Amino acid sequence: MNKYTFTPNGLQRLLVFLYGLPDDELQAEAEALRLNFKAWMIRYFEFSPSQLLYLQDMEEILARYFGTVCGFYVDARWPITLIKEEGSAGAAERLGDPPVWKIVRSEDVLNPDNARSISDTDPVVTGQLRIEIVYL
Repeated sequence: MNKYTFTPNGLQRLLVFLYGLPDDELQAEAEALRLNFKAWMIRYFEFSPSQLLYLQDMEEILARYFGTVCGFYVDARWPITLIKEEGSAGAAERLGDPPVWKIVRSEDVLNPDNARSISDTDPVVTGQLRIEIVYL
C-alpha cells in the first residue's frame, strides 16, 4: 500500500485515491477512520518521528473527534483541506526558549444550497472541512 506524506498535497493525493473507490469500499474506509483514527492515519501517512509521537500521544477524545468528523467527510466525498505553516515540518523538532506549541484546529462548514435542489423540497447539502496546524 502506498503511504502519503502528511502535507496538504499528500492529503489531496490520498483523497483522490479514496474518492475513486467504489461506494462500499469508501464506506469501509470511512468507518475504519471513525473507529480508530490513529491507526488509520498511520496506515495511510508517512510521519516524522515527532509527528508520530504527537499522534500517538493525542488524547482519545480528540482522536475520536477527528475520526468522526473526517470519517463523515470521507464518506460524503466532501473536500478536506490541510493547512500547515510554512516550514512546520521541523517546527516540532526545535528546542529552546520559548518552547514550541502545536495547535490543531478545525473548521467544519455545512452549506445547504437551495439553489441546486434535486427537487423542490430537497436541498443539496455540501460541506468543507479545514484542518489547520500552527506552531507558537
